[in-house]
Amino acid sequence: SSGINAEYGQDERFHCCFVVKNIASRMVSSKKSKVCIALCFVFVVLLTLHQTKEGAYRLVSNSEPPNSNQERSFLVDEQMKHVKDKEATLKHIREQCKKHNMTGNYPLPEVQRGWIAPKTFERFKVLYKFSPKTGSTSCKRWLRKLGGDETPYEEMVGNHEGGHFSTWADVMREHQDRNATELFEEYYKIGFVRNPIARFISGFRDKIMRRSFFKEEMEKAMPGYKNRTDTEVFPVFVELYLNGTVFNYHFGLQHKAMKLCSFHFDMLLQTETTLAQMLEVAEELGSPYDYPGSRTEEGKDKETSYDLATRYFSTLSKDQMDRFYEFYKFDFLLLGYSKLHEPNFPYFNW
Repeated sequence: SSGINAEYGQDERFHCCFVVKNIASRMVSSKKSKVCIALCFVFVVLLTLHQTKEGAYRLVSNSEPPNSNQERSFLVDEQMKHVKDKEATLKHIREQCKKHNMTGNYPLPEVQRGWIAPKTFERFKVLYKFSPKTGSTSCKRWLRKLGGDETPYEEMVGNHEGGHFSTWADVMREHQDRNATELFEEYYKIGFVRNPIARFISGFRDKIMRRSFFKEEMEKAMPGYKNRTDTEVFPVFVELYLNGTVFNYHFGLQHKAMKLCSFHFDMLLQTETTLAQMLEVAEELGSPYDYPGSRTEEGKDKETSYDLATRYFSTLSKDQMDRFYEFYKFDFLLLGYSKLHEPNFPYFNW
């Protein structure tokens, strides 16, 4: 095996040819040798097709980056299977808000708070409602492109710094003679939502395991936690969060942060199907820019939050699971996201 690897690498197709070459060289009959080589050729074709299928599976699960236009196209096609019509999505949310008596009205300045636009905002009239752990870094890199930033996506840093964007207040200052409500309606307003389970895991991996948020509280609850595995640390953090010991807006309720029951978006995108849905946004705006991939799609993470969901949540007690679902109850209800063991996880389930 080591000899084969040294000469041909890890590709099974070359392993096959190596074996056949040696068998054929020992055959007296040239006819048998040709038959053997022909069989090898058939095997290589079949194996190539199998590897292509396996590669497609990996792309669907987001475990490898889409590093070509063909692979990206395949991923978009797979996401399309789970995309809901934008009007149907907004209608579902409005109906759920009404059903649970959660509709309300905010004054215009409150509704307009938290929106950002491209740095130069006259060409692409789009407003983005920031919500953490829903792919906001990718969206902000895209907004930088719309605003005239020519930096390649992979070289962009400091994407959450305000200097790269305009706020709604900046837009208003440029149009002081305009009616605020009328001007606001001229902009295409987008936001992103995400399955609460995957969003919580994403926050845990980034804020707790990578950046050591709540270090004092975590160390008190689990001494030496930085030397423990993520699956050992996860239930400890979940307990601290659910009992109110720690809080951070990255783990907050999406429906409240987005004011979903009080404001009408033009399009509400799922983090799970962003690449597919952004094609519609690009068409609406006339944008020529491809949308950047997520951390996993760019190869920075080997496993997605969806891949890790069962592993992480299997460490929780039934009581913790019940309290988790109760805490995020209205994110699940209003958006209609599937829970962990439901058939359509992690997508909408309506």
